Amino acid sequence: LLFMEQKKDNTKVFSILAYVFILWLIGLICDKDNETVMFHVNQSIWLTIIGFVGGFAGIIPFVGKFIAGIIGLICFVYMILGIISAVKEEKKYLPFLDKLPTLIK
Repeated sequence: LLFMEQKKDNTKVFSILAYVFILWLIGLICDKDNETVMFHVNQSIWLTIIGFVGGFAGIIPFVGKFIAGIIGLICFVYMILGIISAVKEEKKYLPFLDKLPTLIK
């Protein structure tokens, strides 16, 4: 019965999942009062938005696919950096994302 009394802290799990495409919704719904989870969710929302914009850039003739590829690569690298930060339980801004406003508080 002792194990039933302990509240499981899913901060690390939700923080890591936030960087896997749209899975940031899990942390947003399940742990919206957790400051650390919301930090990683916010960064991931911005990565999702930037990724979609990059995808639409692929429509532009000639250079669009190149721009979309570069943006996709940057989003992938940022995703890896975000996961590393979440695993270390750090609230570390990804480069340039610290300049963007917080979407979810």
